[in-house]
Amino acid sequence: MSIFSQLQLFEYHFENGYEIEKNKYGKKISLEESMAFFKEWIKIADADSPPNSSNSSSASSDHSTPPRAYFDGRSKIYTFEMIPEGEVIVPFRYQKHSGEFTARIKMTNDLSHVWQRSMERLKAGEAIDPIILHVKETILKHKFCLEHVKVGNTYYPEVTEANQHYIQRFPIAPGKVAWKGLNLTVTNTMGGLSLQAKTKAAVFYKPLPLLEFLAELLNEGAIDQERVWAMRGFRERAIAACKGLQINVNSPAGCRSRKIMDITPDSAHMLRFKIRDELGNERSQNVADYYRNKHEALKYPKLPCINTAGKKARPEFFPIEFCSIMGRQPVKGKLNDREVASMIKFASKPAPDTFKEISGAMAEKRKLFEQDFRVAGLEIEEKMVRAEARVLEEPKVNYANGAAQMREGSWNPLRFVKPAQAKRWGCVYLKTGNARFDPVPKIQDFSYMLQKIAHEMGMEFGECGFINGIDPREIGDFLDWAKTEELDFLLCVIDRKFSDYYPKIKAYAERTLDLLTQCLVLKNLERANPQLCKMLLAKINAKLGGYSCYVDLKLAIQENSDAAGLFEVPVMIQALDINTTQTDGLTIATLASSFDENATSFNMVARTTSEPNFATKLEEMEQAALVNFYKLT
Repeated sequence: MSIFSQLQLFEYHFENGYEIEKNKYGKKISLEESMAFFKEWIKIADADSPPNSSNSSSASSDHSTPPRAYFDGRSKIYTFEMIPEGEVIVPFRYQKHSGEFTARIKMTNDLSHVWQRSMERLKAGEAIDPIILHVKETILKHKFCLEHVKVGNTYYPEVTEANQHYIQRFPIAPGKVAWKGLNLTVTNTMGGLSLQAKTKAAVFYKPLPLLEFLAELLNEGAIDQERVWAMRGFRERAIAACKGLQINVNSPAGCRSRKIMDITPDSAHMLRFKIRDELGNERSQNVADYYRNKHEALKYPKLPCINTAGKKARPEFFPIEFCSIMGRQPVKGKLNDREVASMIKFASKPAPDTFKEISGAMAEKRKLFEQDFRVAGLEIEEKMVRAEARVLEEPKVNYANGAAQMREGSWNPLRFVKPAQAKRWGCVYLKTGNARFDPVPKIQDFSYMLQKIAHEMGMEFGECGFINGIDPREIGDFLDWAKTEELDFLLCVIDRKFSDYYPKIKAYAERTLDLLTQCLVLKNLERANPQLCKMLLAKINAKLGGYSCYVDLKLAIQENSDAAGLFEVPVMIQALDINTTQTDGLTIATLASSFDENATSFNMVARTTSEPNFATKLEEMEQAALVNFYKLT
């Protein structure tokens, strides 16, 4: 990126009245809802404030005009011009939520000095302040948030009738289709400020009429027949396939957006509800008669209705023929093996093709942020940065009973070179209420498999001593008890990968109690296999002081290079990682350094760093690593 201007920068707090209203009921506002509210606010808020006026209806769609403000999708607005503080009443409608809400805006920080300092550091090739990095990412993604579907940190174009012929889509499974989006990140690198771009694929539900969607998904050609829906098993399959999906309801009574909560067991001509007539008398009427009397007769009166209300809410019935699956809905949860294979076939490409794909996507999408970046004092280079590299030969991975056969970076582990002992161990799982199955039988089966594979790998491995399920609030007391059992390690089953309990278990068990733990995600129990056991045992073996294998490092050295003969003297292999803690936001750099000839054992040195992408105390860390190296060797 090139730098060519300096500007003022102001941070405002954006208080979304709709969000406050929704939070009364304990519901979290989504990014789409927040962006929709912000778009409504920006149309009417302070029409005279530069750089855009809210009277200009074309401003939001003209890519050459930077927006008057940049919204981070949560609560912060950044702008290069001061805008008046105060309140604005915003008429707002998103799906079934509508009304007038108050939007309040207040300046919270003048970042001009930090901005100027960061721009000077950028010119000198140094890292910029984290807050300014966040601002630049906000500017970069502002229009993407307004015009694309966000899945994780990737932005996908919304497929419409106008652009469906230009977006490459790939059918993954019945009712599901994949297409690619652009993932963009602004980061500090050794080469300066960099815009990192890559393409990613995601799976979406097909935007079809609900009957067509279910016919495709459930492979049922006679889905419009009453006899099909009379089968209880079919209705249950249909509910499982579409419950929770957003639909558009296009009925004679109007268009609206809803979420599917249930499919009624009764058909429209049998399903009755209470209404009041013109005289105010309450009477009962079926759904089919209601539409025939008030609008027009239903095409499929003998098919069920969609209930879009929760169990505790007043029922809201819509004939299934009026319902269509809404676009923009990514498929959540795990794909099955066949769908994963289809995704790999669609997404994987040779490196030259990936290069062309990313270059083409950037050329097309840069108009969304190019002008905004210019206002922010940055210029995007036309071409990617080139870096010299070489492809290394696959290393030889040696085990106790031979070398593993490598195939495209993966291999089947053999017997461990230095197996450890784990005679006493147990398991604990957290009762969070998120499990779809009883974990105890799965854990028992897994423990038998783990013990069997451990013996094959050469480890002396005992039976699981206990399987305890506990309330997460009691985890501290349980770990205190587990410490008294003199375990070699404790297997901890948690509900998800980024569980809030993971850092708490690790910090208290291993730092305070000196109790070794190995965590396992609950869903992995469902797909437990020998490969998973071997991966887990390699970690457990290393934690207990053993090591699984060693790599012939000499393959990394070319015969005629200056490094030839390098391993004839003591060599230290290092790896550096930088992470920000979840609890207090500290940025910590960790340096791992080997201290044996096969680089199988490593010592760790950790220091805090003032930069999120650089180890500012690297010299001090290297000195400590060298001291440790000579102490241990």
